[in-house]
Amino acid sequence: MRTPKRVWTIDHLADLAALGSAGRMVRVRRLLGIAVGAPILAVLAAELTLRVAAPTRFGDPDDGTVRAAASWKQLLHRASERPGLHYELQPNATGQSRGVTITTNSLGMRDDELKPEDTPGLMRIALIGDSMVFGVGVEHGDTLPAQLERRLSSAWPERAVDVLNFGVSGYSTLDELAVLRERALPLAPRCVVLAYCLNDPEVEPLQPLPAHFTPKPWWNSWHLGHLVKTKLRGRAVARYGGGDYWRALHAADGPYWPIVARALDAFRDECASNHVPVLFVIQPMNLGRDPWSSYRYRDTHAFLAEQARARGFEVLDLLDTFVAHGDETLTIAGDDPHYNARGESLVARAVADWLVARRS
Repeated sequence: MRTPKRVWTIDHLADLAALGSAGRMVRVRRLLGIAVGAPILAVLAAELTLRVAAPTRFGDPDDGTVRAAASWKQLLHRASERPGLHYELQPNATGQSRGVTITTNSLGMRDDELKPEDTPGLMRIALIGDSMVFGVGVEHGDTLPAQLERRLSSAWPERAVDVLNFGVSGYSTLDELAVLRERALPLAPRCVVLAYCLNDPEVEPLQPLPAHFTPKPWWNSWHLGHLVKTKLRGRAVARYGGGDYWRALHAADGPYWPIVARALDAFRDECASNHVPVLFVIQPMNLGRDPWSSYRYRDTHAFLAEQARARGFEVLDLLDTFVAHGDETLTIAGDDPHYNARGESLVARAVADWLVARRS
């Protein structure tokens, strides 16, 4: 019997096309699944490997170092609600850190209580900075603000000098701008002293206190994210500082200094609108207690002085003061650039002499 010849209709052709299309879609989905799943599996594998074999802790305040474990947790800080600040000192607090007693006043400053507004001859000077102004490792009466106040009171007996300690460990120039706006200017100072350190462009939360109080980005819970961030930072240091971190922070075309430059512009404008003069003090940072005569960042100091003067600030570079003194043992430890009581005294004398010569 002869088999009838199949007659292909449009419906049959459509069915075959649909089957072919469905097969292609399955293959496409499989390829997409592999394309998406393989990188995810690779990332998860890399994350697991890092966690087990080589954990990274970028921006972790508990990084295991002796300095982190022995200092930042003992300081008296709290989260801040002031615009631009992640943390600040607690008011009316007392604690111990590095063998010295830390006390704060009712405004959350490492200082005595402010002299009343109606004090005859009142002259307030706002001293803004980071741990160098705060006075890490020195007693309350040996901090830079305390010693500066005593010297100015002696030079100006007719005035009630009140040097306000706005120093907080870990603050950057951006933080110090917020301090100026939110804390210093409302107290109507006659002068602002901005004490600059070479790590002030450090706007990333690398130090323990900023790392603890700054909100964590999404990648912070991933060791792989820490590794990538560390590598990117290392490349920036290599590109803009030739491997030197402090130079990278002050490269005019780098990622860090432009942030500081904008903050200094705002600092100038805020003070100018309130008719408050600014003294920009550049503090040397000597790691390892090398001879001051061979200090390696003299060119960075020159750059900072030029930048500050271009913005209308008065400038006092303390490097020549330290070089002339010639004593390398002015810091609290060989690997710690914070000044000891003698170092703070040297700074206080230089700043007092400058102010008395120009503000009498």
